Amino acid sequence: MTKQELEIKRKNELDKKCEYTMAEKIFTPDVDIYENDEALMMEVEMPGVKKGAVEVNLDNNLLTLKGRIESSEYKDYRALYGEYNIGHYERVFELGEKINQEKIKANMEDGVLYLTIPKADKVKPRLIEVN
Repeated sequence: MTKQELEIKRKNELDKKCEYTMAEKIFTPDVDIYENDEALMMEVEMPGVKKGAVEVNLDNNLLTLKGRIESSEYKDYRALYGEYNIGHYERVFELGEKINQEKIKANMEDGVLYLTIPKADKVKPRLIEVN
């Protein structure tokens, strides 16, 4: 095993911009963003979050992603060794005018939220015919 394989990636606790009334920790999920000519694709890691516990909200150009853990599942949990804490997830992205907000699609699978964020037609590359 190499040293890199043994390093543990720590979860970052959410930098809270407001106050919360719940006692659980909230973490910033890791996100990979890809782009092609048609859309942006996001993969948002929320381990332990079930499909029905994910909220994707778009309001005033802000895309808010939330994943909730059912804390009662961990009430009798006694860790002998832990690499990360159990908690909820939240992340907010501001979308620009180059996004077709009406056609955003989301899918949750195995603790990963997949988002497809289509580009607006006016920004897609196109071939211009020369006469």
